[in-house]
Amino acid sequence: MRQFALILAGGRSKRMGRPKEWLPFRGSTLLGHLAGTLHAAGATVAVVARDATQALPELPLDTVVAFDAEGPPGPLRGLVGGLDRLNGIGPLRADDAVFLCACDAPFVSPPLLQSLVDRLLAAPDSLAAVLHSAGKRQPFSALYRPAVLPLAVELLRQGNRSLQALLDRLPLTTLDADAWPAEDPRRLGLLDFDTPADYLQHLDRIPPSS
Repeated sequence: MRQFALILAGGRSKRMGRPKEWLPFRGSTLLGHLAGTLHAAGATVAVVARDATQALPELPLDTVVAFDAEGPPGPLRGLVGGLDRLNGIGPLRADDAVFLCACDAPFVSPPLLQSLVDRLLAAPDSLAAVLHSAGKRQPFSALYRPAVLPLAVELLRQGNRSLQALLDRLPLTTLDADAWPAEDPRRLGLLDFDTPADYLQHLDRIPPSS
């Protein structure tokens, strides 16, 4: 099974007040750090921007740049645009796995990605492996099979921009609290930065070696 990763970076960052992808983080930027982490995990990484006019920070070599698909604003556009771009580079195979995450989730780790891979391999009929936390399925930091693309395209055509709507229509498997990787005991992989307070709080409280 080949592993790919799509990092959605096309949001307007209205609550943050400045582009999240450019925020300094551990000697890089949020986006650069996350792309490097996923490269190190062995994934082919694609960053999905709004369009060709969006400036992106420095990224690791071999990072692919994709753009949101046409449709109503929302993350489903990024998933479709990213999968289309990966298919254009070299057709995705049915047994490939594509990790979808937002650029403001910098504590995603290789062990978390591997836990999702293991869960998907153990459920061969599933088209996604998602985290289950606080009683909800988490559509981000999740693994998707390429076969979700036609359904995602159809949802966009219907004007539906929700990743949850996609999950509602997929056979999927979940990674629950009891299977969370031991390398991330505080479940930092679930954290994201929505506001300046979130960003400053986590920079202050989480040591660089976490």
